Amino acid sequence: MRIVEPIPAVAALAALAALACGSGDRGGFLGSPPEPTPIRLLQHDARVTGEAPMDATGALLDLDGPALADWTTTSTSGSVRFASPILATGGLADVGRLRVWLRPAGATGVSVVPHPLGDQLVREHRALRRLELALEPGHPADAPLELSIDLHEALSGSFGDASRSGRLSKLELLLAGADPERAALERVVVEPRRALPPGAVAAREVADRAGMLRPAWAIAAGARVEIDVTLPDGAPELRWLDAASESGAVRRIEIETTGETTPLVWEEDDDAAEAAPWTPRAHSLARWAGRRVLVRLAVDGRGVGFFGVPTVVAPARTDARHTPDVLVYLIDTLRADHLGVGGSKVPGVSPTLDRLAKQGVWFRRAQSGSPWTKPAIATLMTGVLPLTHRVGATSYTDRLPASVPLLQERFRDAGWRTGSFSASPLGSTLSSLERGFDVALPPRFWRERPGLDTNPAADQLGDALLDWIDEQPDRPFFGYVHTLEVHEWKLPRYREAPLAGGSAYDAAIRDADRHLGELLAALAGRERPLWLVVVSDHGESWGDHGMPSHGFGLYQSQTHVPLIFWRSTAATPRAVDTPVGLADLAPTLLDGFGLAGLEGAEGRSLVPALRGEELAGRPVLSSLLRFVWAPNAPRQHAITTPDQVSLIRPESGVGQAFDLLADPRELRPAPPDPALVRALDEILARQVERAADFERRHGPVVPGAVGLDDAERLRALGYLGTPPGSAPAE
Repeated sequence: MRIVEPIPAVAALAALAALACGSGDRGGFLGSPPEPTPIRLLQHDARVTGEAPMDATGALLDLDGPALADWTTTSTSGSVRFASPILATGGLADVGRLRVWLRPAGATGVSVVPHPLGDQLVREHRALRRLELALEPGHPADAPLELSIDLHEALSGSFGDASRSGRLSKLELLLAGADPERAALERVVVEPRRALPPGAVAAREVADRAGMLRPAWAIAAGARVEIDVTLPDGAPELRWLDAASESGAVRRIEIETTGETTPLVWEEDDDAAEAAPWTPRAHSLARWAGRRVLVRLAVDGRGVGFFGVPTVVAPARTDARHTPDVLVYLIDTLRADHLGVGGSKVPGVSPTLDRLAKQGVWFRRAQSGSPWTKPAIATLMTGVLPLTHRVGATSYTDRLPASVPLLQERFRDAGWRTGSFSASPLGSTLSSLERGFDVALPPRFWRERPGLDTNPAADQLGDALLDWIDEQPDRPFFGYVHTLEVHEWKLPRYREAPLAGGSAYDAAIRDADRHLGELLAALAGRERPLWLVVVSDHGESWGDHGMPSHGFGLYQSQTHVPLIFWRSTAATPRAVDTPVGLADLAPTLLDGFGLAGLEGAEGRSLVPALRGEELAGRPVLSSLLRFVWAPNAPRQHAITTPDQVSLIRPESGVGQAFDLLADPRELRPAPPDPALVRALDEILARQVERAADFERRHGPVVPGAVGLDDAERLRALGYLGTPPGSAPAE
């Protein structure tokens, strides 16, 4: 069958681009977007033609009936557990979706635990890789239930995966509340990851090649993608990143105008493509400057070809110095009071960070919205508080809904190149925060070559950032770097060589500080203006209040974090004592560059403080809804007030108040002022309304209840499969 179909541009992204770039009043206190705005061909309307390829990929594993007889079935603590034997010698590689058919027997939920090859930390398997689905109470106990679950991130997106295989070794399925006499597993299918959805000839994909994620047009051999575009004046260039899914794919680009077709590029795959899966390409379009043309992307031969981040770029109309580079540099688990400028007595613990704080704008009372990474980074990128977005509130593997706007999307649509270089999966693919970046290097990019025990090191992240910048050094960038040295302060390298006069934690801070200094020195050599934001996602108890690390409470040791805005050109230094939150970072950067704000953001712009104005005080909310190592602990909330009082309270109870000026370590609790309790109650009541509105607009962060009435809706979202013997869901 011949397929001829238009694929519309992503309306939301086009709207964002118009909001960000369409007005004549571009720019703000921090700088101006690049002019002219590059034309991103991934966001334009496209016409796709071609023959739908036969889906010959098959299943990695397909078990039913007698083939499931060697799975063990046990019943413990009100749940039924199905456990597989070793699924394959050497494990299953390139695992995509798990499809399961079972009889739930009254179960209220299904949990799936994939076990990677070579990982013996069973507790970590269950806690960090467990995927959870709630089931509708009214589902008939003996009616077959069909589930479809993406296993890829659970296998490849957890801590330590830079040193693990990512191959599937075993599976567990747990049915909570099921009748052990009636529960039954009927069929299990493990599907491979696909370059294209079944039956598709082309798609806009975030393509993963050798662990490096790039938004791309993925096109099957024999298909064509045609994009109608008006080129800018001057000397525009077409730039893209070239890759193929297998040898034999031939990528071709043509320009058509007024009936004339001009071959632009004809690239045959070769051995080099395997070594460099995303090869930068560029071709002049000056011949057609100012004209309306049809750009045709085509693939011949066999397999699938990728055209990564295809963009039309024209020479800048204004001095490049008006468009700074922007770098958000996050040092995981960094307590503000362990910096030199924060009061540490350890000599030389943080010279780079101290210098940046003294030269820039240092927010001395910045608060994280959560004491652990997953909720905190979602807040950083969205401006939405953890109690509203609820990422991390259900499980370690839940993700942000795809419709939630992100900070990096605004910068991308305004013309910056965007790149994410994260040592933590929680700040990347495991939370769906790779979205909006032109390149994302999650931990698995460094598989088999980690530099920090089982995770990538800060110098690896910095080198990758610099290499990416050099792909197109003439274009400004928005970068996100997320380092783990301080998070890993218990490693032997720090425990066995603590900083003089300090601890292993201080040694890790000094290491992180050194890496940041080295990166800034390398960036200075590029002679481009830079706005740098240094921040952390949370602190570390380090034994305070009897807590071993972070994620267990809302004391200042876990929520008080550094926040520094610094620019490479001269600035007026300032320290700000008004409490602010991580939710304020995205609104500040967007306001500072004159870009459209994020819908639903609850943070505020701190640009007045950057300009030297007084910042109005307001309470800052932090919440702990769930932590992976204490999943059944009571939920709690805290506010830090402008007059430096903190109130920490479980969801039921009065709580404790602390005077942070007289008692910065919160060792002398006092009964809270009733007015402070009422203020927290009012904040929490508003948050309940905001959370409900967030879910109405974006859906839940994890798949919701499954029932007959919801089957078609969930199937469309990719959560449900089809009964045994039926054709796969399209």
